[in-house]
Amino acid sequence: MQNHRQVRRERISIGDALIHLGASKTIAAVTAIILASVIVVSVFTSLYKSERERIQLQGRMNAMQSAEEFDSYIQTGTNSVKFATYTIDNLMYEGASDEDILGYMTEETSNIQNTINRDFTGLYGWINRKYMDGAGWDPGPDFVAVERPWYVETMEKDTEISYVTPYLDLETNTVMMTVTGRLRDGSSVVALDIPMKRMQEIPEEIAEGSDKSIGMVLADNGTVVVHSDEKELGKNYLEEPNSLGGTIARMVISEGRSNFSVNYGETDYTVYSQKLDCGWYSVSVMDTGEVLRPLRRIQFMAFAAMIAAALFILGMYVRISMRELRTRNLANELSAMGDIYETVYDIDLEHDTFREISARADIVQAVGGHNGNAQTTIYEVLRRFCDERSKHVMLEFADLSSLDERLSDSVSVTEEFIGISGKWFRARFIASERDEEGHLLRVMWLVESIDTEKRRSEELLRLSETDRMTGLLNRISGEERVSALLAQNVSGMFMMIDADKFKSINDTYGHNVGDEVLIAIANAMKNSFRSGDVLMRIGGDEFAAFSPGVATKENGDAIIKRLTDSLRSNHIEALGGQPIKVSIGATFCSADEDVSFERLYRQADESMYVSKSSEERSVTYHEDAESPDNAESPETE
Repeated sequence: MQNHRQVRRERISIGDALIHLGASKTIAAVTAIILASVIVVSVFTSLYKSERERIQLQGRMNAMQSAEEFDSYIQTGTNSVKFATYTIDNLMYEGASDEDILGYMTEETSNIQNTINRDFTGLYGWINRKYMDGAGWDPGPDFVAVERPWYVETMEKDTEISYVTPYLDLETNTVMMTVTGRLRDGSSVVALDIPMKRMQEIPEEIAEGSDKSIGMVLADNGTVVVHSDEKELGKNYLEEPNSLGGTIARMVISEGRSNFSVNYGETDYTVYSQKLDCGWYSVSVMDTGEVLRPLRRIQFMAFAAMIAAALFILGMYVRISMRELRTRNLANELSAMGDIYETVYDIDLEHDTFREISARADIVQAVGGHNGNAQTTIYEVLRRFCDERSKHVMLEFADLSSLDERLSDSVSVTEEFIGISGKWFRARFIASERDEEGHLLRVMWLVESIDTEKRRSEELLRLSETDRMTGLLNRISGEERVSALLAQNVSGMFMMIDADKFKSINDTYGHNVGDEVLIAIANAMKNSFRSGDVLMRIGGDEFAAFSPGVATKENGDAIIKRLTDSLRSNHIEALGGQPIKVSIGATFCSADEDVSFERLYRQADESMYVSKSSEERSVTYHEDAESPDNAESPETE
């Protein structure tokens, strides 16, 4: 109030002051006041624009950070369901009993809870027309699995993996979601419940670190999965068209908008959304009016004070300009930095300079004390700290001259690389400032360690490609590798290997002994073939192998002899000395021949059945299949 009164008194006394100063001084004073007023208005207009840009960038970063953590969290559960679906499919295909399938689900539930996330409830589902639960939960006689939402929604969707509409657990006030996998028989479903407790913490943490911000994740039907205000959990915003949440949900989900402003209750909001891998939406909402209101008030007060005292306002110009610069830099730093980044630099593309925000000690030492020649410095650091396998890719990725084009339609670009320590890292460029025409002026350079994430993904990929019992490739991954070699016109020999009288072994000695036979055949294959050969278990007691470069029977016989000799040396105690015998069918393909996996499989399979029907030999080549009396093959006895 004192300031307002002082301004009013100064304005009232302006007339007397002008008369006392005289014409020339009055004109000079008026000119100074007008000039100072124009300067102040310009400065605060720039500050207002800068603060608005900071809000927009912060909103984008909030949505991106939430989306990245949510996708990573959901992907863990998704990979678990994919692996379980594939394994149970194979068990059903091999005729495994319900007890064996339930045993696998129980074991896998324990693995998930012990190694991935203890909060995951475990595997369950409708399999072979009965409900199975890996956690041992007994739902009681009134429980009808096929009427449950997780089953009904999965059957309604024509996808391998489904994300069921989330629901709010009223006892724990935690939103739960279910990831399901549909099996090949068309009626069986495997499911895994994932609590959103950790995901609820993410928008709350973002809201605490951001002025007047709201963070949420919406399911594709409008249900609030997570929200920085727990009271909003479980609501369906599409059913509340007149609320702020309903307005945002309609524009994000129904209209597909990802960046917009909305006015609600006389308040302006800036909204950013990013679609998640599971089809949901990460949404960041900034209360623009509330954040900018102090700036408007300061602008009005400063303009009024400038009219009363030109010198005071001119003195404030320097302070306000410094405050603008600090505010802009602080906005860039707050929006771009995060705990996940171990190296962060602000790069001025226009002047080829950089500024360290945070970095590892060895990076700081390599960069040195200067902040010029940004492009050259980045190249030197990459050459020093990148593994040879990644240098070419990273030097191309770090080309600052191409960033304007690469970031024309996105906020950031990333590239993964291997460091000299052998660990994996992810480098990222984030656009932080553009001119009025949209050209890049500044970017953030960030590097984060992703070694644990990368190795976990590689391990999950290895498990998904491998037959669990024998350690060989499964049918899908084996076929993919052979098809890739054939696409490169690689010649070679393809073999089908089938255990003789396997059903009799299972019936006589039990499935455990049958499993020992399968493992023995797999081990013999590993010992007999080369490291570059593709070995796979097709299913049941059938195996296959592709040997690149093997183009003659002479070379093929040598491999087959090693295999049969290895089998002969395998002794399974339960068989009482009885040797393991196999029937083999083989075929060749040349480099100039256009051949598919299916064709090689069919030829080798037909030849294998010729061997199976013969008492005198164990191997038949495709070209000899129609004249078996003339064929020669290594003996197994």
